[in-house]
Amino acid sequence: TVVPTATSTPTSTNTPVPIATATSTLPPPPTIPPLSFVVNSTLDPGATTCTVTACTLRAAISAANAHLGTDLITFNIPGGGAQTIAPASPLPPVTDPVTIDGTTEPGFAGIPLIELNGLGAGAGVDGLTITAGSSIVKGLIINRFGGSGVVLSTNGGNALIGNAIGTNAAGAALGNGGDGVRIGGSPNNTVGGSSPNTIAYNGGSGVQVIAGTGNKITRNSIYANTAEGVTLTSGGNSSLAAPMLSAAGTDGVSTSVQGVLSTGAPAGQMYTIELFDNVVCGPPAGFGQGRTLIGTATVTTVAGGNANINLYTNAAYAFAGTAGHFVTATATDALGNTSRFSACFTGTTALDSDGDVCLDSKELGPDPRLGGDRDPLKAWDFFDVPVPVLTAGNPAGTRNKVVNISDVIAIVNYVGTFAGGSPNLNGVSYSSDLNGNGVANGQEYDRSPSTTPGKPWRSGPPSGADNISD
Repeated sequence: TVVPTATSTPTSTNTPVPIATATSTLPPPPTIPPLSFVVNSTLDPGATTCTVTACTLRAAISAANAHLGTDLITFNIPGGGAQTIAPASPLPPVTDPVTIDGTTEPGFAGIPLIELNGLGAGAGVDGLTITAGSSIVKGLIINRFGGSGVVLSTNGGNALIGNAIGTNAAGAALGNGGDGVRIGGSPNNTVGGSSPNTIAYNGGSGVQVIAGTGNKITRNSIYANTAEGVTLTSGGNSSLAAPMLSAAGTDGVSTSVQGVLSTGAPAGQMYTIELFDNVVCGPPAGFGQGRTLIGTATVTTVAGGNANINLYTNAAYAFAGTAGHFVTATATDALGNTSRFSACFTGTTALDSDGDVCLDSKELGPDPRLGGDRDPLKAWDFFDVPVPVLTAGNPAGTRNKVVNISDVIAIVNYVGTFAGGSPNLNGVSYSSDLNGNGVANGQEYDRSPSTTPGKPWRSGPPSGADNISD
């Protein structure tokens, strides 16, 4: 019997076949174009909708809030020129980004024409409240509200440009009951800039920053507010320290200011210093506000966190050319945090810190022949000798405040050559004090060579001998 041999049947192996899947790319969401709402009526409340024939500010804000995206509110009130809108109740807060541009009113020529008069809006009512962020308010007059003129809260990135807050167009005192601007927890806002605001006569601070950081307050005219010009509370603007001024003076042509900024920051941190002239100090007493911008300076911290302030400007208006005005300053860091105003410092008409008969304003100037590019705290770096030259018969002499060849001749002929040496041919020794100022002539006009390449006028301290190197 034949037994069949078992054979194996091959087993097929199935290789998975990829299943094609459709990949869909969703189109980006459509860009919502901005809308423009033209305010053409001063009525309030007026119509509740904004139309071509009738659009109030209240209706324009409400319409912009209802439309997603950044919109524009402009003005074209019949008759042009100055127009007053008197809200009868609180205006709606701005809850969606918008630009409110008062400069669009016909007739605008740099001075705001659109006035928001809050006298009838209600007790404690704020003028404009913005929670949306990324909004701009420019060219408005905001006065007589019971609360603050402008409130920025929640979202940041707003800008206030070229407004008058607490005055009218002529600068009259019509302050709001609270702060001029109150920033409550809102970050990275800008108050001022190339078109600064006037913020004055308000019942609180000019600008109060509560908790928010990165709020830049720059180039504004802030004065006569009941509280400080800038108040930082609850860590607002990281509680950045204000500068401390130590000297300020003008000769009616140029101005110099010195001081220090103590931040505790690492070396190499840059700050912008803004200096202001004020006709009064405060309120509050001892602390300044900032009515007229004198100038700006950039300073950098060294080890220990301090930065020296030395500002020179050719601005003749500073201090009105008279003593008794008050100088103040603010500091702004690289993150946009602006400090409060410094304590007041009384300006003088002619500041000469080192007593070398060269005003600080000149020593901080650019022209070396007139004493510029020098240190106003080092008496040896200006080499002007009294002309006619020092003689016993002319002890006071006359300085011409210019360094030239006559100064070299004076030294050669009338000052001893080295300490302890014999008198020269004119009978004058290094230790003589012909001008009677209590400083030996040799010491007074002795220098050491400059250590700054290319700047020989930056001489060093006395070397012990008057010679050609001086």
